[in-house]
Amino acid sequence: MPAPLLCPRPGRGTVDARLQAVREGRLIAGPETLQVNLGNRCNLGCIFCWNHSPLKQTPPPAWHDRRLGDPHLGNVIASLPALGPDRVVVSGMGEPFLHPRAVDLLAALQQQSIPAAIQTNGTAGLEPERIVDLGVDHLAVNVSAATREGYERTHPGQGGLFSKLVGRLERIASLRTPAGRPRITIVAVIQATNEGEIAAIPDLAASVGADGVELKGMEMSEGLEPLALGERERLGIRERIPEIRSRALDLGLALHDAHLVQILASGTPSFTGSLEHGPCYMGWYYLRVASDGRVMFCCKDKLVGHLDERSLYRTWRSPAYHLERLAARDGDASTGLLGGKCRACSNFERNAQVGGSLAACP
Repeated sequence: MPAPLLCPRPGRGTVDARLQAVREGRLIAGPETLQVNLGNRCNLGCIFCWNHSPLKQTPPPAWHDRRLGDPHLGNVIASLPALGPDRVVVSGMGEPFLHPRAVDLLAALQQQSIPAAIQTNGTAGLEPERIVDLGVDHLAVNVSAATREGYERTHPGQGGLFSKLVGRLERIASLRTPAGRPRITIVAVIQATNEGEIAAIPDLAASVGADGVELKGMEMSEGLEPLALGERERLGIRERIPEIRSRALDLGLALHDAHLVQILASGTPSFTGSLEHGPCYMGWYYLRVASDGRVMFCCKDKLVGHLDERSLYRTWRSPAYHLERLAARDGDASTGLLGGKCRACSNFERNAQVGGSLAACP
């Protein structure tokens, strides 16, 4: 997770520079998080996936073949020194390790000492030794099960990969650097097929040498309605959360459950409806490159540029982009940036933290 924000107190402490820039409406640094979506192809069919679930209509082959092209990837890599993100999240609408030039991006990040976090299913791509050699800082591995049987339910027809996944994670953990890198987080998207295994997920994480667990709620998409939790299931999970937190603590695991708790509390996909009208501060903290070269303001599809038009760095620094930042900060909907997509904001925690720090600062 990103570092806590600093807020001045009389006689002590310092102002977080990026936080002060938000207050003053200026841009003094690159994004805290740059997310790069490498491609759409995946080797799995997670039942809860918006893109590859067997419950949904299969996208056309051209969609599956879409990936960040060499010129676009080169644009991103060339922009890194000037852009200076605090960290880069490598992900995609599929498995990022399947991109043929994923190694080039990771090597560039390693050379520039930019921490790399990979969102992966853990079953494909680079061997554990190569992942460690490339200096990957963090692996967020979406397992969404605690047993082989549970893995079969969440990955129909692919339960046999569970033992391979466990073996790969154990191997990565055994190869960690003296600094404990890469950190490993076991991710679980909780829905109807795996809610019964939720309490056992910390034990799986500990058994493979992971550092933490992230429990996420499922953001609904057309076709996935059979996976929705009923009121009884939501209540049961809420009642088990303290037990799960206690178990994670006993096992020495970091537990992150805010996304799940937020969705359970709302009971609907619109779990951050208040953000529809702002304020949103992510224009100073977050930037995303989609697999087709579009540049996005945030985790949702909010276009602010394209890598065919200019470098990623120049896009980040452009006057048009900055007007979007200011409008989102001030709750000004006139640019069209704020709206319905903000009702399911994956950056809601960081946004709330920034807002709280701004309110607390003199």
